[in-house]
Amino acid sequence: MDPWGTGMELDPQDLRLGTCPPSSANAQQRLFHFEYRLTECGFARLRSVKMVEYSAYLVHSPLYSQSGLYNRPFTERINCTRYGSEPWVPAQVTSVKGQLLASGGLVFTATFMKEDFRAPSASAAFLLGSQIHLEFGVKASFHQPLRVFVDECVAATSPELSRSLRNYTVIANYGCFVDGKGADSQFLPRRTPGTLRLSLQAFEFLGLHNDVYLHCRISAWDPNILAHPTRKACSFHRDLKRWELLDDLNSPFCQCCDSVCQPPSFRHKRGLKGSPRLASEMGVGQVTVRRRSPNAGHYEWVANSSFAAP
Repeated sequence: MDPWGTGMELDPQDLRLGTCPPSSANAQQRLFHFEYRLTECGFARLRSVKMVEYSAYLVHSPLYSQSGLYNRPFTERINCTRYGSEPWVPAQVTSVKGQLLASGGLVFTATFMKEDFRAPSASAAFLLGSQIHLEFGVKASFHQPLRVFVDECVAATSPELSRSLRNYTVIANYGCFVDGKGADSQFLPRRTPGTLRLSLQAFEFLGLHNDVYLHCRISAWDPNILAHPTRKACSFHRDLKRWELLDDLNSPFCQCCDSVCQPPSFRHKRGLKGSPRLASEMGVGQVTVRRRSPNAGHYEWVANSSFAAP
């Protein structure tokens, strides 16, 4: 199948829409077809005041480089939007805090915050479509200052990522806030180099009624190390249709967010205290979303995710 007419074909075995492979192919029209229900393939549902949006990622992930085949990976978010209004009130959210002790005397933290970031919230319960405010931080027992980044974040249905029934990527590719391409999600200005704030629009797993767990990989870098596409916090500006680096809006380091950001290679290893980067995986915690019951005229608490997950 040569969809672009370039002589480089796509292998259907390397394509997935969410979790589903192509259901058929039309060689004459140079098309792949995905015919599935919106309850299949791990489609995500985002419901806000004015619309309901279903989305999944079309992923091309070739396992091997083969002659005559298109061998570059790519990811495209596929959206299906239904517009309409429904009653909505702001969530009364108020702290759930996670922390992880890493080697080298580092403590990574993740805290659900109030909207003004002046204090932690008292719970991790949010109304569907409202904003979840998170602050990541790093505390060092030695004097060297560090700059913190969130390399990846995945929403899952289980506190153990390996046992999750569905996953949804929120941040990927070394700090690319991919959820912001279809939702009101972005990094926010730093308070200090050792903190990183973000705002994530709350949404739910489609068809599942359980809590969601956010798993993230956080890294801390010596701020004197030169900037690189793998040391970044990038938000997608939907009006301008471009990626922007939090720490320098004119930087080109977010351009790789729509492809693959390659890690740097260090010529020699350093001792623990001299390492330019320290990273850790951490579970941020459980999130519950409050939404209007379809069979009642009042709001009720339901065990639902604040993240959609293909």
